Amino acid sequence: MSNSAAWIKEEKANLTIDTAEVAEPGPDELLVKNAAIGLNPVEAKIQRLALFPLSYPTILGQSFAGTVTKVGSSVTGFQVGDRVAVNRSSAMRMKASSGSFQHYVIADSNTTSKLKEETPFSAAAATIINLATVVSALRHFLKLDLPNPKGPNPANKAKKVLIYGGSSNVGGYAVNYAVSTGYTVITTSSPPHASFVSSIGPAKVVDHTQDVSQIVSELKAEGPYFAVFDTVGLPVVTTVLGQVLQEQGGAFYTTSPPLAPVELPANVERKFESFPTVLEQPENGELREWFYNTFTAFMVIPPTQKLVAPEKIEKVEGGLEGIQGALDKLMKGVSGKKLVVEL
Repeated sequence: MSNSAAWIKEEKANLTIDTAEVAEPGPDELLVKNAAIGLNPVEAKIQRLALFPLSYPTILGQSFAGTVTKVGSSVTGFQVGDRVAVNRSSAMRMKASSGSFQHYVIADSNTTSKLKEETPFSAAAATIINLATVVSALRHFLKLDLPNPKGPNPANKAKKVLIYGGSSNVGGYAVNYAVSTGYTVITTSSPPHASFVSSIGPAKVVDHTQDVSQIVSELKAEGPYFAVFDTVGLPVVTTVLGQVLQEQGGAFYTTSPPLAPVELPANVERKFESFPTVLEQPENGELREWFYNTFTAFMVIPPTQKLVAPEKIEKVEGGLEGIQGALDKLMKGVSGKKLVVEL
């Protein structure tokens, strides 16, 4: 059994294809033969902006899907041959063996979901980290209800939720989650993606390519808001949301750390979290179990129940060799679709 990987050998360097060890899984770990990698904008930023301190050389990559080939001695619930989707856990972040940009990957069993036979690896790899982000942000931090297959709480309709960036990968799932749990959702999109975003069920879609003053005016007219989630993370969005929330005050959560200083009103706060890793905290064990063992069962494209919206996938050619070009593309900005590498 041999392995190869797309290594980043020094800070801000291009990826290099080279051999890699096939690691042995620890007691609570799995060895997974990688079939599909879901690429995430944060990986491009980690590479080019060195957002987080890393020990080089290393292997990037947060989410993937494949087949279990070895099981750690303490693992229960998984066996060789299982089809799985994986989020790289915070405990594995500094281990090159757990980066998804390689053919054989060590996975933390606590952040791994079993897949139905009908779920394509590409769909699962595209979906797993976005869903974890949405569940963490909307349920844990913003206190929205959990989805209920029997139907939402009717009282939620009176509560307005603003999801900025409904055409983004995370934004589409966030809109669908909030709509499915019965809230009145206001979101934003560029005109080319507005039709798709509207199909997910928000009450209103605001064109976020307009002048800032017009965006602010339209969003303020729909408020006040029970919860606000920014799935874009750019400084201009921070400015917009600061103005939208100035009258009511409060905090909004965002998927990106600050990329530039932006002055906010004194009564408005911007909060960033590494949302998927929050599910790993011991006090959130019940939510983590629900997410990885129950909610992700709906990762079927098309979904068997309308709790999870389908991801628009663009497949990247070239296997590991195609990852660098895809990261460069993500750094420039990709909207309305998820880039996936099949191995």
